[in-house]
Amino acid sequence: MFSKKNIRIAAIWSGIEAISSVLLSLISIVYLARILHPADYGNIAMAQVIAGLISLIFSFGLTESIIQKKDLTQDIKETAFVASILFCALALIISVVVLVFLWIYIDERIVSYIFIFEIFGVVFTLLSLLPTSLLLLVLKISAFTK
Repeated sequence: MFSKKNIRIAAIWSGIEAISSVLLSLISIVYLARILHPADYGNIAMAQVIAGLISLIFSFGLTESIIQKKDLTQDIKETAFVASILFCALALIISVVVLVFLWIYIDERIVSYIFIFEIFGVVFTLLSLLPTSLLLLVLKISAFTK
């Protein structure tokens, strides 16, 4: 297993990653707010909110359930993998429906174009659920998820 030193280093790097992610997001929001017109900024925000909700809904707590499982068999891993693929496919179908709605009923085409790129983020987030949960399980993060 991992030593306490390795876990401490992993926790430090995880903290640095989380803080830098928040700081970069904050800086990019301020920068975009300064260079874009309010309507354009609102369009980007609308596409991001829709994509974020789809990602949140379809994650279904898969990461937490894998981390909390004490005896993780190969069958459970395969089931979680298939579930993450199905969640991804379902999220893609919902995203296409939302995209068609945005394209037809909302006059701003730019939101549809932005949403296409946001869908890629949703797909990659959902596909990374199982590897992330397995990594966190190895690093003994289960105490934090109970």
